[in-house]
Amino acid sequence: MTVRLPDDVASYIDERVSEGAAGSRAEMIARAVRHERETEILAALRDQGEALYPDLAGLVDWAAERPLDLE
Repeated sequence: MTVRLPDDVASYIDERVSEGAAGSRAEMIARAVRHERETEILAALRDQGEALYPDLAGLVDWAAERPLDLE
């Protein structure tokens, strides 16, 4: 899969990889996608009244209102 990202996002990913936060660009991008997916799952559970982690309800609300902005 080929993914095109804005230069500033690509630079951020490269910086994080060089700092050791991830082993590769692919790992960093996969982590971001997993985070987005998990946030959507938690938000859906919240909307159904089935909060998986009731203590984190505020965090889920906050994250659900902030989609990944890669542009």
